[in-house]
Amino acid sequence: FMEKTPSNCFRISFINEVYPDAIFINIIRDGRDVALSAHKKWTEPHDKSAYSRRFSLNDLPLKDLPYYICDFLRQFIIQQFIPEKLKKWGPISPEIIKYSKKSVEEACAFQWKQCTEKYLKDFDKISSERVITFKYEDFLKSPEKHLKDIFSRTSLKYSQEVIDYANQMIKKNNSYKWRNKENIEFIEKVGYILNPCLKELKYKL
Repeated sequence: FMEKTPSNCFRISFINEVYPDAIFINIIRDGRDVALSAHKKWTEPHDKSAYSRRFSLNDLPLKDLPYYICDFLRQFIIQQFIPEKLKKWGPISPEIIKYSKKSVEEACAFQWKQCTEKYLKDFDKISSERVITFKYEDFLKSPEKHLKDIFSRTSLKYSQEVIDYANQMIKKNNSYKWRNKENIEFIEKVGYILNPCLKELKYKL
């Protein structure tokens, strides 16, 4: 059983109580890229490709089909008639809502900061043997290395098929987009929120 809902970053302690033997895979990503990605989710129309991707990969259980149909219809109606409702995405807290009243950019930056600080604090209370941590950027460079570590530490059977699939699907250039010229203004605007946490995680500013 695996669960990867983003808002679980606020529920680490609860999950640990329910599943005391659970192993957590903690993938840390540069907050500047996360904020940029989240900003697209907050501001762009609903991504229909997510549905087509699930159907094409045959990873949508039939029992979940009614949920996805209802969700698609709900998002379509909102997009057509009340598009302002699409302005929130991902984990939400009262503090994130507060920042969203300043700007969406600052809300996205604070969303990453608050989520990251919360799960790092909670992981400190869990045995390091049950927390596998690595950076997203490192995973893109060498997925096989990190997958082998996951296989080993979770007692999962080694699968070359999984590694081949990862090498096929992973976009190795999907990092450091914040360095692009068109994103400079965005990064400068949210730096005061991101930089302290980025520094703590040993990212270059």
